[in-house]
Amino acid sequence: MSEFLDQLDSDSAGPIALVSLVILIAVARFRRLPRLRGAPRTALDALLFRWNSIDAFTRRHLLNGGVLIMGRPGSGKTSGSGMALARALIFDGRCSLLILAAKPEDADMWKRLFNEAKRELLVFEPGGSLHCNLIDFIQRNGGDTREIVSTILTASEVLRGEGAQGGGEYGSFFQDEERRYLHHAVEILRQSGVGVSAPNLQGFITTAALSAEQLADEAWRERFHNHCLRAAASCEKSAREQHDFELARDAWVKQWPYLADKTRSCVLAGMLNKLFYFNTGIARELLSTTTNCSPLDMLGGGKSILVNCPACEYGDSGALVSTCWKFITQKAVLARSFGNGNFYNVIWADEAWQVTTSFDQHYAATSRSHGGAMVYLVQSRDSFYSALKGEDGKHFADALMGMFHHKVFHALGSAEDAEYAASLLGKRRELSFGGSMQPEGDTFDALMGNSRFSGSFNESWQPVLQPRVFLSGLRCGGPENRYLADAVVVRSGEAFKSTRQNFIQATFSQR
Repeated sequence: MSEFLDQLDSDSAGPIALVSLVILIAVARFRRLPRLRGAPRTALDALLFRWNSIDAFTRRHLLNGGVLIMGRPGSGKTSGSGMALARALIFDGRCSLLILAAKPEDADMWKRLFNEAKRELLVFEPGGSLHCNLIDFIQRNGGDTREIVSTILTASEVLRGEGAQGGGEYGSFFQDEERRYLHHAVEILRQSGVGVSAPNLQGFITTAALSAEQLADEAWRERFHNHCLRAAASCEKSAREQHDFELARDAWVKQWPYLADKTRSCVLAGMLNKLFYFNTGIARELLSTTTNCSPLDMLGGGKSILVNCPACEYGDSGALVSTCWKFITQKAVLARSFGNGNFYNVIWADEAWQVTTSFDQHYAATSRSHGGAMVYLVQSRDSFYSALKGEDGKHFADALMGMFHHKVFHALGSAEDAEYAASLLGKRRELSFGGSMQPEGDTFDALMGNSRFSGSFNESWQPVLQPRVFLSGLRCGGPENRYLADAVVVRSGEAFKSTRQNFIQATFSQR
């Protein structure tokens, strides 16, 4: 630098030295500048989209806890922030999506978006060519007896509409017994070589002996249940498998026939009710036959899958198919090691309460390091409460909502939801003032200008945003609002650059 200053003092330096000095200073300052906005330091810092001109939303933000979008019907959550995020994910070549359709018209929307991005979308739907044998997929990917039983019971939560912990003292007892006998049935079928499937499970359970006399009956000895027991007993086993077989055999031969009739009937009904949907209708067709499509197509091949079985059209069977896909995808994500070269996975669920299970909380808490995230769209907190009933279910729902790193609130429909949204922003200290007029004085006071006003000041903590903002202060799109939908975006534990607070107000175009 001093050399250039010396040149400036000489008569021969002229304008060349001045230009060189300016370039040198500019280069030095550029090297000290932070990286350009949007330039990723790693693959996880790649930009997906911007909330505004300053605040970015990156892959890291997404994988750090997913996104919860909440708003009343017609608030613009699907066509506003939901559409902006969906386009960003589809156009990101490292993202694979599992999309759980909520309405019949969803399929056309997603197909159009993927066509625009020139990306492949596999459509898993009734009458289609794609199938995934749920239990067979679990076994082929190293799942043991416990994993199979857990899948059946967790997926069945959407049929009961209650969390895994609901039902009170006696309900818990019967649920535990259902789990135990299902576990032993699966273990026998696995070791027998017959194969674990929903039809075989139902056949094994329904042909079990119901009394000591039936155990000695020659006709019963030729039935499917005893055939599986004999096959399992004769196969070679490790020490662990021998131990598990003996427990399972004793449960079905030395305990089941001697249970009280009422107890056995309740446990039997519970198991058969769970297996019923796997063995009938579209669930049997899609989940209990062959496999030519699985979560590995997403995690290994980067493809995206649309499960087009909306519950509003296919009822409980549709909800079961969607939930099974969600659960086995969650398990597959958690079972892998995630690196920069892998596709990250996003589970997208509109009207998410229809497919919410008690496992979602665990997945939201642990999926970050495995390259998984969820984007859930719901109308209200009550939607989650209706899916996970009971006091325990409410705690599960609150914990799940707390796990989402970004929460996007469009116009809300209830005061309770507005209070919840406002509580996430915290409170700030505000100064309020007031006053009062004293009674009329005498003429002398008036002549002397004595004031009859008495002032007061009060300091208090008030919500950063009042709940009424979430009820009536946000535009909901449509022609009357020039197709603009407003939302308040809350980020847990991290301030936005533009506001230096944990929230911003954003606007999304529906066009």
